[in-house]
Amino acid sequence: MSTIDLNHFQVDCRRKDEQVAMLQAMRQTPNEQFASRIRAMNPFVWTSDHDVAFNNPNKYINYHLSNLRYCP
Repeated sequence: MSTIDLNHFQVDCRRKDEQVAMLQAMRQTPNEQFASRIRAMNPFVWTSDHDVAFNNPNKYINYHLSNLRYCP
């Protein structure tokens, strides 16, 4: 799963443990976040799929993890 796929991530409570592990593995290090911000400075055509890739994927990972927290 790429960071762009976080825009379309769907919580599945039946696979909670798998999804938590996958999301935790997708976290970006500070160096990766810096590189993403540098790439964002280059001119490109903005689409909704770029929202995660050029913003802060860790923010979206935290959001999805908080939703998974409510699964039984």
